[in-house]
Amino acid sequence: MPGTSPLRGSSRRPARALSPRPADVEGGYGLTADELAGTVRAVTSNLTNPKMAVFFLTFLPQFVPPGPQAPERTALLGLVFNAIASSWWVTYVLLLHRADALLQRPRVQHALERVTGLVLIGLGLRQATQHPWPGTSSGPVP
Repeated sequence: MPGTSPLRGSSRRPARALSPRPADVEGGYGLTADELAGTVRAVTSNLTNPKMAVFFLTFLPQFVPPGPQAPERTALLGLVFNAIASSWWVTYVLLLHRADALLQRPRVQHALERVTGLVLIGLGLRQATQHPWPGTSSGPVP
């Protein structure tokens, strides 16, 4: 049954704690080659994302009055957007970094595995017993 493996696994074996990286032990924050490659891929993906280009071309101009200073004002709105987004992500990363020690505890990992398993079982049961949409003949298998 989908969702039962986290439950079964969590009762048979203790949760394994991940060992810290040598850079974390020494107090350094340098990026490994894999992390640097991932960062480059993420930045490239964001810079070439057509959704962001559409956002900046369609959403921001509606807040800029027409006139000779429209490009500067649009650029300023773009910078404000980037400043807000950057501060959000920096805050998010710092909070995750602080939560890392808590999430590495075996008891917390064990509890998370059990909760995840129960949620998956619940979602599976809901899906299996869900009534069909009105006007359709599909439904749960008897």
